[in-house]
Amino acid sequence: LALALTLVIAVNSFWIMKLMYGEAYDGSGMILFIYSFSIYSTFLGVATSQYLTIERLLNVSLYRTLIGAVLNIVLNYYLIPKFGINGAAVASLISYTVATFSIIFFKRSRGQMILLFKAFNPSHIKSV
Repeated sequence: LALALTLVIAVNSFWIMKLMYGEAYDGSGMILFIYSFSIYSTFLGVATSQYLTIERLLNVSLYRTLIGAVLNIVLNYYLIPKFGINGAAVASLISYTVATFSIIFFKRSRGQMILLFKAFNPSHIKSV
């Protein structure tokens, strides 16, 4: 679902922005295009948050969130002056992705990371 949603929004981002906001926001399609790629990481992040909560690994969840927040601030500091609002979108995309996959740094949540990597491999999908 996340991959399909990402592709639909990415392919149609310029049209979506033009339809919703008109010609005045014509340049905002690129922001939506960049930001649409964060959907996949966000979906995986929500799923892993549920896992971390169930396994009572709330400290891992906290650290993962802090990693993403600090990285976003640092990237915004460097990217916004060079690339403007597109830099902010790239910073968000990178920080969401790093935050989601940062569970590999914590021993107790490493097994979940293996499952995340399997989510990218279609051979692990079993037909019903």
